[in-house]
Amino acid sequence: MSSWICTGPNDVKTHGGLVQWEVDSAYPTLQSSVFRMGGGYETTILPSHLRRLRSEDSSNAARSDLSRMLREGILTDVTVNAGGGSIRAHRAVLAARSPVFMRMFTVDLKEKLLSTVDIADMSLEGCRAFIGYLYDSNTEEETLAHLDELLAASDKYDVKDLKAVCAACMEDDADSDKLLGRLQMAQLYQLPELKRACIRLLVEFKRMYEIPEDFDAFLKTADASLVDEIMENVELQACSHRSKPSLDHSLSDETHLHSLELT
Repeated sequence: MSSWICTGPNDVKTHGGLVQWEVDSAYPTLQSSVFRMGGGYETTILPSHLRRLRSEDSSNAARSDLSRMLREGILTDVTVNAGGGSIRAHRAVLAARSPVFMRMFTVDLKEKLLSTVDIADMSLEGCRAFIGYLYDSNTEEETLAHLDELLAASDKYDVKDLKAVCAACMEDDADSDKLLGRLQMAQLYQLPELKRACIRLLVEFKRMYEIPEDFDAFLKTADASLVDEIMENVELQACSHRSKPSLDHSLSDETHLHSLELT
């Protein structure tokens, strides 16, 4: 390692009593150098691209280590009880990922006093996928296999990034036999983009005529505001085609939808 004398580069910045500056990445062989400052301090620096690599490696290693601690039960200090079993975890990790868990473990509630969390409305495998997501150790298959439970848990425990992941995954497979269920969940958990996608498939792509009995039952039991929103879209769709003779059947479609709503 070589020692250089710092004569005061143009882009020197100070932060917390330390001196920082950028190293020109045009010197890819530079691993580290010691700059002796006027006060005798030594600072080891790396080119910016090497610092990014080090940061990525460190993050990956941290995730791997946390996942191993969860998997092997190392220094766990809380028990999460789900339907059919329990999972040992770390309060610090749960609290860092969920403000609801944070409150549980910092206020004198039973979760703090007993070091237990009851999530009885989740299956053991669904809860395992939820905890695994908080540790960033889930596979894509594990997440997709438990989407409904993960969405409910993300809303209950205020894990916004998981909620966004679930909504995006549901939107990708909304064009399926799960369409009405996806629409119901979009309404329940306030997911506007997923709701728009489902209504568009039902109305513009006329999926509602492929599942008439299911759609009829859905209109009878769904939230009134959701039914109104669907019908508004039906009317808008019909208005947009009224002047096109080749699409006159849309008028009968609208009439059919109104009759479903009234029955």
